[in-house]
Amino acid sequence: YTQPADPNDPPTIVAILSKLTGDIDPAKVLQFAPGELKNLPGFQGSGDGSAATLGGFSAWQLGGSYSKNGKLRTVAQKTVVIPSQGAVFVLPPLSLIH
Repeated sequence: YTQPADPNDPPTIVAILSKLTGDIDPAKVLQFAPGELKNLPGFQGSGDGSAATLGGFSAWQLGGSYSKNGKLRTVAQKTVVIPSQGAVFVLPPLSLIH
């Protein structure tokens, strides 16, 4: 891989780590994980996604395509919940967008 097909519109990988405190149910976080991708314009995916793990932690993954500026694009997301004392860390999303 030397350069994207369109250098003005390269693929991206996004990772954001959030700390949630209080009464957080990790299962609920994963239940709503597909919502972000499903709200993309014209999203077509593999159903609701599937349960997964990352580093031994519970996760949810989903992939598909959507439309941006009239172009069909590929997207994949994995949301990971990491329970900790007094908090839940969420890696939402770990996304590949092209």
